[in-house]
Amino acid sequence: MEGVWTGRIKKMSNEELLRITETGRIIGLKAAGEILSRILEGRVTDEDKYLRAILGSIKVEGEPKAQRKAKEVKEEASKTMIEKGYLDEPNLSTILREIDSQKILERAIRKCLAKDRNIPNYLLGEMIRRIKSLSLKETLAKRILNQNLTTDDFLVIEEELEDLKKFPKGSPLQIEALEKHWKIGMEPENACWLIGFVPSLAERTWERLCREGRVKDLSMEELDEIFRYTESPEIKMKAGKELLPRIEKELKRARELLKKNPGDAEMFLQVNGLEGDVEELRKELKKRLNNREIEKMKIYTIPQT
Repeated sequence: MEGVWTGRIKKMSNEELLRITETGRIIGLKAAGEILSRILEGRVTDEDKYLRAILGSIKVEGEPKAQRKAKEVKEEASKTMIEKGYLDEPNLSTILREIDSQKILERAIRKCLAKDRNIPNYLLGEMIRRIKSLSLKETLAKRILNQNLTTDDFLVIEEELEDLKKFPKGSPLQIEALEKHWKIGMEPENACWLIGFVPSLAERTWERLCREGRVKDLSMEELDEIFRYTESPEIKMKAGKELLPRIEKELKRARELLKKNPGDAEMFLQVNGLEGDVEELRKELKKRLNNREIEKMKIYTIPQT
């Protein structure tokens, strides 16, 4: 049966091969292979359309042998696309999305940069997120920083330009992006994200929030995110000290409401959840504070139900 399909594929038109390739099925691999052969022979017009279809339609799945073949076909299509200079936005974005080989990705990016054309921020951001080379990330980040930036652009640089071994308190490009981010207006949720998930910028971001008096404006959910995820013991303690009285206040309110309506199942669950939160928070703080300091923070005396 395989031989029959091979014979049929050889006789198909380019458009027929394209339609089979776009199905994404196993037979599409054979069609894609035939398209690549015809492109090398100069028998296909609109080559980039066919190459993009191969990259976007062929899936790396199934048995290991099929996965290897699919990966080979997709990589061959991407190499052909790069060699022939088919690197407009749709094609480059497809390569970034579909190819894992760092060697191929770097080749595509460097060739794109060499053309010295305007590259939109979203595409530069995709490049930064997909490659591992820090030096190439830096080249791309510098290019973004010279353009008009949005919040997403700042976050890409702040997250991806981290080099904890060399710059534990933030790399120069991270800090430049962070300072510009503050100037256009740092949203609380983004500040909390940086504190919780970007260790090199956590301290600098937290200190800025404190200096501007914005910690008190953070929601309980935002403080909880900082407390749970930051790697800084000092920030964890400070966020916990800010969070504990708020949770205890909310717990007191919930208990009073439950007392008025004992049959409220939803409120019962809320009280249980808040009691668990208080217990967990006090347990964590106890590791860093003595009992007297914890009691000073406790603004309400809450009897157990």
